[in-house]
Amino acid sequence: MDEMEGRRIAVRLKRVLCGILSLAVMGMSYLTSPLEVSASGEKADVVGSVNMAGNPDFDSDSVMNDEGSQWRWLGYPESRMVMNYGSQMMARYDGKLSLDIAMAVKGFRTVNSVHQILMGPAAGQATEYTDLETAWYPYRLTADAVYEEGKLHMDEFFADKDTFIRMIEVSDAADARLQMKSAIDGVTKHGNDLLVEQGDYWFVCKILKLNEDGEITGQYEPQVSEGKWSVEITFDSDSAKLAFSLTMLPKNVEENSADRARELADKTLAEGTDLNAVLADTKQFWDETLAKVPAPQNFGVEGNEKNGKIAGEDHRRAFYAAWTFRLQNIVEPTPENGYDYYQVTLGMASAWNSGAASAPNSCSWESMYDIQQLSYIEPEIAWDAMRGFIYNIDENGILDGECLPSQKAHTVWVCYLNMLQNHPEKEAELKEELEKLYPHLQNYLLWRAENPRWIHGANDYPNEKDLSFVTQWYSDVHYAIKIAEIIGKDEDIAVYNRKKEEMAENSRVWFFDEYDPNQPDSLENRIKAFCFINEDGTLEHSWPGSSHDAQSRDALTYVYEAMTVDFPKDLTDKLVHSYLSYTAGKEDEPLLGFESYKYGDGCYTAYGLLEREKQYPELEGKWIEYVDAVLCNAIKNTEFGEVIRVYEDTTTVEGVQPSSFSASAIIDYTYMKNGLRLDMGIPVAIGDPDIDKTEETDVTVQTGIGVKPELPKTVTVEKGGKELQALVSWPVIEEEQYSAKGKFQVTGQIYGTDLEAACIVKVLSGNEKNVMWIVAAGIAAGIAVAGAAVIFKRKK
Repeated sequence: MDEMEGRRIAVRLKRVLCGILSLAVMGMSYLTSPLEVSASGEKADVVGSVNMAGNPDFDSDSVMNDEGSQWRWLGYPESRMVMNYGSQMMARYDGKLSLDIAMAVKGFRTVNSVHQILMGPAAGQATEYTDLETAWYPYRLTADAVYEEGKLHMDEFFADKDTFIRMIEVSDAADARLQMKSAIDGVTKHGNDLLVEQGDYWFVCKILKLNEDGEITGQYEPQVSEGKWSVEITFDSDSAKLAFSLTMLPKNVEENSADRARELADKTLAEGTDLNAVLADTKQFWDETLAKVPAPQNFGVEGNEKNGKIAGEDHRRAFYAAWTFRLQNIVEPTPENGYDYYQVTLGMASAWNSGAASAPNSCSWESMYDIQQLSYIEPEIAWDAMRGFIYNIDENGILDGECLPSQKAHTVWVCYLNMLQNHPEKEAELKEELEKLYPHLQNYLLWRAENPRWIHGANDYPNEKDLSFVTQWYSDVHYAIKIAEIIGKDEDIAVYNRKKEEMAENSRVWFFDEYDPNQPDSLENRIKAFCFINEDGTLEHSWPGSSHDAQSRDALTYVYEAMTVDFPKDLTDKLVHSYLSYTAGKEDEPLLGFESYKYGDGCYTAYGLLEREKQYPELEGKWIEYVDAVLCNAIKNTEFGEVIRVYEDTTTVEGVQPSSFSASAIIDYTYMKNGLRLDMGIPVAIGDPDIDKTEETDVTVQTGIGVKPELPKTVTVEKGGKELQALVSWPVIEEEQYSAKGKFQVTGQIYGTDLEAACIVKVLSGNEKNVMWIVAAGIAAGIAVAGAAVIFKRKK
């Protein structure tokens, strides 16, 4: 037996004994974290420099973007439609100002050139514009076009989730004519309305006459022939106003019909309706919606040599655009596709469709983060969207669609806490729902423990292990344990902790053993992000046909998020050493030497750098350096996307776009820079100088002999007499401290302050009779049982 094998056997034996003791402890104690699930107590209004109630004076016009690089998508919360889909280049207007639409109707689809505009001399040819200026606002898009003859200004906006309007004002038009047209199958004329009937939806389009005040006075009559429609308009003065509207209803939903679509369009756009007032109402809706967003007070990023400085105005604009994007990606339930839940998609304008067949634009990774953030301002929609994902996990633990890192239990927990905070009267109802959701989570996490890997199309390698999947499995198990505590599934907690122990030792072999920190870091000598297991048990770090290669320059992007995992200390030592070695001397590189950034992984890297500062003082300030680099590049690239990729001395956006990952980074990291973390389901202060300790700050934790205690990440403090959670950093707990019955104290520091928090750790021996019974049962069954019991109690 070699030394390595002996060490592994010793570890397994220790794990069995620790698990036996911890199960005995489980029988005598109930696991709970009462503070984190309590809806009682008045909560702090301001966390760090973030006003949790938002900014009641928010004005959408204050974040207008008329620069060369601007967002072009436009949607509306709960709408099935988004206008101008695709990447920035694709979404730019063509010469005809063509209207392109992506829709969540019986799956996901796109339809192009639904409306086009040409203009020219009254007696000549209507042509494309010669010059164009555009601007983006949360609630509208504007275009100012110049033609050979005449000019126009156009406002595009949603009247509501079903109706979209292009309101046009022409000038220098006395000798001009304007043509609107489209070629679209299924178009017929009903009076002066255009009815477009497709297999799964109806459009009702109107070409509206407006007076000088913007009121509807009638309709122009379009001409229809063989799947094409057009209308020619001449003017008797230099200026005039008109509009195009489109109302959409899906088929096979409740009482929807062609007649109902026309009735809805007639009601929304009745004669006498003031479209300027409709636009003002839309603006007011967005002003009030974005006013609810927890409002940071500090914007602007210093950056580094290559990234430069990000002005406060640009940062603030990107932050609220990210929230706008998040809100415009809310889709109402789509029962015609068998999906009766809200969706928070990764980006309707991306037209991505690799999710579940019933919700193809919803992604089980990006959308989960989106739902978590949304739950702070729209908790009911977020709760329902979360339910849609979780209830679609089958009895084998598999969720349809692209198989991505786990955020399931995490999302359930965040949504649960925000629902409980907003609806404390529903605590019993919410707990009952948790009990229904939990079996799906459990099935998923047990399946994922055996399959920590990416599965998508032909990329399906059962022998693959992926460190990023392992990291986020650990995170999800952490939240699954919290849920199990709430619903009284104590026996499952031991199973989860046994799985965690096994995963840690497997990870040692899969990812860490080949890294020697005493040798220079290189493509060969590094912590491995990926592992493929041969039939004989030997390891490879790349595989024929797979895009994953642990020695690629990109691979380290997926490694350092593991600093958040409570691995054995020697593994965390390697992670910290490797991070510092890799980034040394690269402080002025766009992404600190990394080739790319993806929020789903990078957020954990930021959290790990932050949380490990107490144990590794050499990491002090590294999280700020990291989030600053990401913020600079996410903001400079304007468009939101899946991946930020280094290109020479700057970066570009790659992958799915526009999609939510870089939007999530801007939101999350802006809050972190303002002293707030939202990822835990409750507002958590990081570095708030105005907090004080309370009688609830110090805590007690119980564990079994030989079972490493899990200390809480937050403690209760107060700010201005109101309750608040604050991040606490604990020192390393040595193994000998919990190797025998007794108790000891751990002193942590409330992050960013001089305040200390004390934790009394009680090490229990358990019931000897129960221990012997468990040993006998375990031997008889031929199984190894392990786990950890942790009880959080606030000292009184």
